[in-house]
Amino acid sequence: MRRLSLIATAAAKAGKDMYCKKPTGVCINDGFAMRTAIRKNKRVFQSGMWQRSLGNFRQGCELALNGHLGKITTSTRDSATTSRRGKRSSLMKAA
Repeated sequence: MRRLSLIATAAAKAGKDMYCKKPTGVCINDGFAMRTAIRKNKRVFQSGMWQRSLGNFRQGCELALNGHLGKITTSTRDSATTSRRGKRSSLMKAA
């Protein structure tokens, strides 16, 4: 199991409800293990990406969708930390 699925399983066994950002696992067995622990311990589990509903993310989507940024040719994800290769990726590149 991956680290998040191990943590979620341990949290369920400790009687904790949880909200996890995705990805919660890399294989279906991670999900099965989490589901089993959550159901067995009668816990509440939610997974998602809450930040996409924040105003600045929504505004960025609207700008891109309405053509205010020009023709978008590339879109990559970015995070507050650097990637495994040590480089930061850019969010969008306009033509």
